[in-house]
Amino acid sequence: MKTLADQMTDIEKLDELRRQVRTLKQEAIQVLAAEAYGKEIDTRWTPSTRDGWDPPGDDIEKAQVLRALLLGGDKSRDSESCKALIGYFCPDPAHGPTTSAVGAATADEIPILRCAYVLQALVETPKRALSATALECFRDIVWELNEIVHPTWVAGAARGDDQSLATAFVTGECARALLAFHAALSDTAEAARLLEHAAGRKQAISGFGEWTEQEQKVQDYSLKISLASLPHLIIDIPTSDGRLTKSPAELLKAIEDVLAPLGTPSPPASAAASGSPATTAAADPSALRTLPRISTEFKKIAETIATDTAARLVETLKTAASGRTIAQRLQSACEIVKDVLLPIEQFAESTIDRQLAAGSPHLGVPIDGAELVFAATLLGLITDWKRPKVRAAYEVLRPLLSANGRLLSIRPFDLDSKGYRLHVATLEVTRGLADLVANLDVEPEPEFVERLMLPFEYTRMPGDRKKVGWTTDPPKREPKSLWWQTAIAAFALDSTEHMLDRTINRRILPEFQVRHPDTISFELDKLFYPDYGLAKTEDDRPSVAILLQKLRAHAGRGRAEPDPLFSLILYGPPGTGKSTLVEALAHSAGAPLVEITPSDILVGGTEGMERRARQVFRALSKLTHVVILFDEFDSILLDRAIQNASTIPTSVVEFLTPGMLTKLKELHEAGKTSRISYILATNYLNRIDPAAAREGRFDEKCGIFPPDVISRFGRLRDQLMSYHKGDRKKLDDLLADAAFRSRLLEVINMTAGAPMSKVGKPGYFTAPKSSVGGDNLFGYLLGTHPSAPTITPEADLVVERKKYDKQRLPKSAAGRKYWKQWGKIADADTRFAALLGSSLPWTDLVVEVDKLLTPPAPPT
Repeated sequence: MKTLADQMTDIEKLDELRRQVRTLKQEAIQVLAAEAYGKEIDTRWTPSTRDGWDPPGDDIEKAQVLRALLLGGDKSRDSESCKALIGYFCPDPAHGPTTSAVGAATADEIPILRCAYVLQALVETPKRALSATALECFRDIVWELNEIVHPTWVAGAARGDDQSLATAFVTGECARALLAFHAALSDTAEAARLLEHAAGRKQAISGFGEWTEQEQKVQDYSLKISLASLPHLIIDIPTSDGRLTKSPAELLKAIEDVLAPLGTPSPPASAAASGSPATTAAADPSALRTLPRISTEFKKIAETIATDTAARLVETLKTAASGRTIAQRLQSACEIVKDVLLPIEQFAESTIDRQLAAGSPHLGVPIDGAELVFAATLLGLITDWKRPKVRAAYEVLRPLLSANGRLLSIRPFDLDSKGYRLHVATLEVTRGLADLVANLDVEPEPEFVERLMLPFEYTRMPGDRKKVGWTTDPPKREPKSLWWQTAIAAFALDSTEHMLDRTINRRILPEFQVRHPDTISFELDKLFYPDYGLAKTEDDRPSVAILLQKLRAHAGRGRAEPDPLFSLILYGPPGTGKSTLVEALAHSAGAPLVEITPSDILVGGTEGMERRARQVFRALSKLTHVVILFDEFDSILLDRAIQNASTIPTSVVEFLTPGMLTKLKELHEAGKTSRISYILATNYLNRIDPAAAREGRFDEKCGIFPPDVISRFGRLRDQLMSYHKGDRKKLDDLLADAAFRSRLLEVINMTAGAPMSKVGKPGYFTAPKSSVGGDNLFGYLLGTHPSAPTITPEADLVVERKKYDKQRLPKSAAGRKYWKQWGKIADADTRFAALLGSSLPWTDLVVEVDKLLTPPAPPT
């Protein structure tokens, strides 16, 4: 098995290829957005004024360009081209016209492929995913997939038009459209669940002073990040200054406003005449191949299925008569779309079987590499990428990729009105193969990736990169940049980037201790945060909950923050739950947690530590969408000013500190573009070299101390509410009981300085999952256990301060801040004791607790 050192050369090559891909993708999107695709927004389009470009084309091209612009982020989404194309397909920003805005299709416009591309574009555009245009495209795709067609004579396949053979390419694009439509409904269902929960949560936490204020900030920010991580929503999520500008109730109303007026698409006028859902102009029969036909009865059956499916989808989405929530209605609609995909599996498998059989040596039949790519990708998309046939297809395809990056394409996906055979573009094949490699557990060599990328070079027009795009393969006699080919290049480059991200991660992660997010039980939204009081009383200190949400946004798969936070030092005494916070971050971000300790540097002995450290940090900087925890790194980043053998025991790795500063800076530079969030956890911030802790290496520092009194008070009341299923009357009755309130204050007092490893467990400051019982805080609070459990602090302020002073270490600014913050919490705990036995009304008691972390004014 190769070591990390053995692999670094290949990893560096793959990373260089990834940088090239990122640059090319950015160029492709920028050139499409440079000026408006069409000058007049109507049913007609004026020729492009750009030299060296073909004029704008048909609806397929328009849909492809729109999708590429939507791929490019906020800047290209706001371009004139993008706005023009959205207006073309759906003039009404809410629902579109009563009939489709897509122009009448002629036979050489490949009607079903057009429907697939238009639907893919519209579901990426908020407020258009359920437009009349989108619903008509959905119905026509369902119609096509339910016809029984040559060569398989089964449903679940799609043709370019009535005169063409069914192909995996066209079927695949229909499947991508349906999956994108499903994702829009599914993501919006999840958004509705989040919004419904947020609306109820706001009511549950109200009326609890400073704790409520801090908790609401965290909940609002978490909701914003959660919504941003859902890429396919049927509504806009407006934000300003990093915050949502609409309440959960208003956003739910916005979803309802899209669903309520939906109408079932009417059958197209051409259907009765042609028997085809989208063809309006018949092709010259003499110029087209004559294919065997199934009886018109089957066409009618397919038409009925499509019409009924579209009607059932609309009815499911718009009706609330059964009392179902918005989320439930959207989820039911998802199941309808999912059912439509079922027949495709058989077609995909049969196509793979046919191509694999062609590869048998005794047959001597050439394999259609392009068709096999699309069939394998199709099967992976609609079922599971781990299917043996998907892997078998890849094993056959890998050696078939030619030296110039091409795969043989035999079957045309359409015959146009002049009888021309239309084959898929080379870059479409590149995209499909990249998707296949990305989703299989394989590690392609750099040479394979270089071959895969060659078509991007020889289809790129020469000239100024800001003004030229991509053309056909092979190019026309007088080659020009083509809008649709440039859009396809953007999609293929995006898939290739994703493939390289996955490939590099697969090479690096096995070298370290990694925890998959699914194996972690903690999540940020359910944690007990210890610093709500401290965050309120220190102006420059947000709660660690907010900082972790920012890191979650960066490492996750949602849209990147404009000014991301991705590096953090968590410092504080032992037992305060610093590692738990990082674990919850990884789980909530859906990112692998990479745990780095000094032992990762010491692999192979002390002689090669510097070389190993360089390899480790180089490898970490190549990862994408991960959370990295540097644990027990105090010795490696030890403050050079206090490395004194007479005061601190020396370590064999102390000499690494100067070199580590450069490595941290390089990791910081890579972290922003590669979506890496990294955290250093330490018990003693004052022992970390100031140069390592400064901005540009770690941009934020946050103390994690035993939970302050405001945090304990608010959390316990909140979890009591949760235990009683949100029944505020039950909680109010409890709080009115003098004996209960006495126990409550006693519990708050006895948990001063308590370790988070104890009080964070269910039954303590987290509501138990079942009925109360046993020796825990809830059992004592609710009277089911006679005595409170004993909770011993893991770290005591007085003891720890004496240890520190005994070492006679320099009194750094970091050290002063450390003791000041911990001292403020301990002082508030001491002052809380005066409230024991208080008979103050509950609201007054909350006010008194809120004051505890604010030092009393000095006497005048």
